[in-house]
Amino acid sequence: MRVVVGLVLALGVLVGGCAPAVKGMEPRGGAAETASWPPPADALQASSDAMSALASVRERQTARSYRNEQLHLELEGERAYVAPERRWERVTAKSGGEVIVGETVQVATRFYKRIGETASWQKQDWIDHYGWPMAEYRFPEAVNPTWLGAGEADGRAARILTFQHSGNNERRNAGWEFQTRLWLDPQTGHILQRQTSGSHKAEGAGGMTQRFEGTWTFLDHNGSIAVNEPAAATP
Repeated sequence: MRVVVGLVLALGVLVGGCAPAVKGMEPRGGAAETASWPPPADALQASSDAMSALASVRERQTARSYRNEQLHLELEGERAYVAPERRWERVTAKSGGEVIVGETVQVATRFYKRIGETASWQKQDWIDHYGWPMAEYRFPEAVNPTWLGAGEADGRAARILTFQHSGNNERRNAGWEFQTRLWLDPQTGHILQRQTSGSHKAEGAGGMTQRFEGTWTFLDHNGSIAVNEPAAATP
């Protein structure tokens, strides 16, 4: 799953991906409960397979990024994905007292955006062909997957799994170290919620320390979702 947010990149801001803990999400139970569950590495693979087979999903995200422990950017986002090549996104970004609201639609190589709730749509050609879900929900860098116990995500029963992973050039977060928790549906393996925290220390004396916190909530797995291109857009 990419940590870089598409709209924020379109606005010219680079951010990683995590958020504060959500009430009611903490695990309960322990080793006795999880002993009958599948091995965590197998469950992570099965979850990635289940998410990668989705035809559609909705997503809510909250995130905060820090530079030298000073709050740099707050983000709230809502997205909808439809396979094999459609995404809608609406993001509110707050930084240094400035608030930017943006909306994007992406279909294959066609990209539309507007900055401001009443602004006109602009159409841009995209360098690469956009596709979904592709490898969005796979974690090949995951190490030490471990069950934490049972819990809830947005009122839904879940099994909570945790692991560590490192950033890389492909995901545009090289040098970052992350800790991720996933709330998995016990029946389908779908990810119901994701929580990630990460940090990065620039090399050399006086290098900037960056930190990220984010939470994603996934809804309407395989639901009836439509992502349509704007009827009128200025090239």
